[in-house]
Amino acid sequence: RGEGDESVIVLNNVSSESLSIKIDLAENSLIDKTFNDLISETNIISENKVLSLEIKPYQVMWLK
Repeated sequence: RGEGDESVIVLNNVSSESLSIKIDLAENSLIDKTFNDLISETNIISENKVLSLEIKPYQVMWLK
């Protein structure tokens, strides 16, 4: 979700299994950068315009 110059990527895993996710940043008009999960306060670094991460069962992430 975005407002002005800011956007937040919201990811919800509603399954009982971990999921591996790859997001093509260029395809989604996003820039290559370090994202901060606002919930866990961890950083996730994108590489080559791709954001790769694993989401645990029932985990919610808000990436900014």
